[in-house]
Amino acid sequence: MIQDDYFIKLIKDCIKFFAKLVFNNSIEEIEEQVSQSEMDDLNKYLNLYDDGKVDEAKELMRNSSKSNQFDTAKVGILFFHKINEYSNQELLDKNYSRNMLKKDISDFMNSYGYGDIVNIYFGNLK
Repeated sequence: MIQDDYFIKLIKDCIKFFAKLVFNNSIEEIEEQVSQSEMDDLNKYLNLYDDGKVDEAKELMRNSSKSNQFDTAKVGILFFHKINEYSNQELLDKNYSRNMLKKDISDFMNSYGYGDIVNIYFGNLK
């Protein structure tokens, strides 16, 4: 239990660091600043996730046709922030895990040139 809580905190801190580094804002500030269109996209991805379509949600987010990658990054980081708030059991119910979440966050951040952030936070933690 303590290790799970620690892992959740590491993911949360990693996401917060990315938000501050890239957007110079906290997660809460980013949530307040997203447009209605971005919020609609976020809700679409979260609904797919809730329906057990994790890969589809990630793929759709990755292939977002937004012309502004900055906006896509905001929606993506909010998506992972929200998913990290799920309990371990809720993740497992979707055939997902914290380790998978960590990998997906790493891939996401890497696509923006910040993949090493995850390695800094997690090192060799499994």
